[in-house]
Amino acid sequence: DLDLSAGLLRIAKVTLYGRIRELMNAANRPGNENLLKMLKELRLPYKISDLPANRQKDHNTSSPVRQEGRPSIDHILSGIKGDKVNILCICSWNRYRSAMMQMMIMDGVQKEKIDHLVEVESAGTLVGLKPSKGNKGLKRLAKRYGIVWEIRRKIKSKPITKEHIKWADLIIVADEKNYMQMELDPEAKRKTIYFMDLALPDQRFAGQRDLPDPGRGEIGLGEIFMLIEDIVQYELIPKLEEFSRSEE
Repeated sequence: DLDLSAGLLRIAKVTLYGRIRELMNAANRPGNENLLKMLKELRLPYKISDLPANRQKDHNTSSPVRQEGRPSIDHILSGIKGDKVNILCICSWNRYRSAMMQMMIMDGVQKEKIDHLVEVESAGTLVGLKPSKGNKGLKRLAKRYGIVWEIRRKIKSKPITKEHIKWADLIIVADEKNYMQMELDPEAKRKTIYFMDLALPDQRFAGQRDLPDPGRGEIGLGEIFMLIEDIVQYELIPKLEEFSRSEE
């Protein structure tokens, strides 16, 4: 049965990535140098430099110069008037990439106890997109990765509106097509960045504008989940923490 085989394969992939994440977290603890050495010898679906053990918490989180005249996240955050930042995550369908961004950011700010200063929404740019309860497969995966119900239940697919753009202080887009659509609106353009602008040179897919789309088969669902999680956790959340300290 092909459907059963495909389902079992998806379960196996999710389980595998979950185990890899556990190993990554374990390798980050003191005294686990041998485990880190073993991980370096494996052919993992990401660069070894993405491992938390190879990250320095106090490293300079400034993104590489790839802005090409676009506003940087630091410039946008420094210009926010008020004590909160509203973040809008955008992709075409609002089923995978932008929904994952929203979940990861909500999860990150909640863990760092700055969720009272950060609001997050997501939306899709596809013409004719109808609101829905969100992707069930994505929510099941999020549950396996420990994303709490209070966050998962808020993830719903919906088309972008002018109200979204007016509400947002920072707009994060998944790819060039989404960015070009934001450029059509002067208000949106001045506060829009690519998600991959946040990636440092040693991270997987760094140097490209577009975040790979699992909906088009460009990357596995587990892989994109971990990629977004790492960039949000190590690059975006520190910037939001800095913003929160400036508002104290």
